[in-house]
Amino acid sequence: MKQLLVAFSLFIAFHSHSQITVTSSNMPVSGDTLRFSTALLDSSILLNYQRSGANQTWIFDSLRVISQTVQNFVSSSQTPYNAIPTNRIGLLFADTLSLGPNSVTNVYNFINSTSSDFSIDYRAATLPFVGSPIPIQIPYQNKDEVFQFPLDYQDRDSSDYDFVFNNIFPPLYYGSAGYRINEVDAWGSVTTPYGTFNTLRVVTDMVSLDSISFSGQNIAIPSHLRTYQWIANGERIPVMTVNGLVIAGTFVPNSVEFRDSARVVTPLIPSVAIFTADTTVVDLNETLGFTNLSIGGLGLTHQWSFNPNNVVYETGSASTRNIEVSFTDTGFYDVQLIVSSGTSRDTLLRENYIKVLGSNGIQSVNDELLNKVFLSPNPSPLGENLTLRVEDEIDLEGYEVFDGRGKLVESAQLVNTRIMSLFTPTARGIYFYKVITRQGSTVKKVIIE
Repeated sequence: MKQLLVAFSLFIAFHSHSQITVTSSNMPVSGDTLRFSTALLDSSILLNYQRSGANQTWIFDSLRVISQTVQNFVSSSQTPYNAIPTNRIGLLFADTLSLGPNSVTNVYNFINSTSSDFSIDYRAATLPFVGSPIPIQIPYQNKDEVFQFPLDYQDRDSSDYDFVFNNIFPPLYYGSAGYRINEVDAWGSVTTPYGTFNTLRVVTDMVSLDSISFSGQNIAIPSHLRTYQWIANGERIPVMTVNGLVIAGTFVPNSVEFRDSARVVTPLIPSVAIFTADTTVVDLNETLGFTNLSIGGLGLTHQWSFNPNNVVYETGSASTRNIEVSFTDTGFYDVQLIVSSGTSRDTLLRENYIKVLGSNGIQSVNDELLNKVFLSPNPSPLGENLTLRVEDEIDLEGYEVFDGRGKLVESAQLVNTRIMSLFTPTARGIYFYKVITRQGSTVKKVIIE
């Protein structure tokens, strides 16, 4: 009886690590929403991911998640592009992609899934242009065969690919050419925080050269990428992947991902919102840059807001890391930045941070005078006098008063005056007092209540 039990245990162990075959039925289809997590490259990965051969057991259940991503595989008809064959599967590659001085948006790869291969054979993007955006929908000159089927242990295949985009106006060339080699070097059981799976392990080397040409400048970007992918039946995407670069013949892993379900992600680095502006005093409609110095974990998101919201995004958007904006109205603006990564979130609010001056005379400002010129009280009750005072070394020459929209409502010339009493404006609101001195001018904001 004891021998029978041992034989039965060996039978169960053998079949729990059975070798599988991967076919096109194991690839994503239109309508799939597949989630994967990015984890730390810990010792369980670094010491074990390269083990190859038959009937392996890889244990990676200690992986610590630092971010999550969802891939949406959609029908080509659900994308912004109508010149793609209807049987293609669209996958968003990038919201925005910079090509030299130009940027393209809504960059999609389109996949043709057949019984013989899973290949990228179209790429599409939108090129901003005066008047209306231009959709670019281009087939590969030679498709990129991501996988060739069936995949079995010790299979090895290779393929090359070629994609070219050549635009006349604006003049822009982008080409991507290279080859990939897939080798099924192992099979066995892999365990991640998501579960345990019977898998084939596919090692892919992708060698490529991306070429960009614009305005007489040519840029070539070579790369050699390698991925270790554990593929299981029924999961649509690899249940685990180790990515990295091959540098001088040596593979350097830089990320690990695994198929996953939704989970609360505790970031390793807390999010901290930090930003600065190029200056805090600008003219109406002048472009102002904001530098985002925030820190946080992977997948850090950014959300800008202004109060009042009289801004135009000249570069970027409310969710871009760094932005340039212009202001369509005068006055003082609060600037807020919210950053978040996983469950970590931080907010930085700077009240009255930006001063926007009218284009009809408030712009000549010397901020060094701010601490040498005084207006009080502030706020000031309607109908009461304001006191204007300057320090002894300042030579006062006059003042101008502008309302909140930059309209001049009062002005005066002064000689040999260090202190004087001013009448308040006749209506409540926010006013800007431009104080003119021989040493320059400065602007004081006054609230009349």
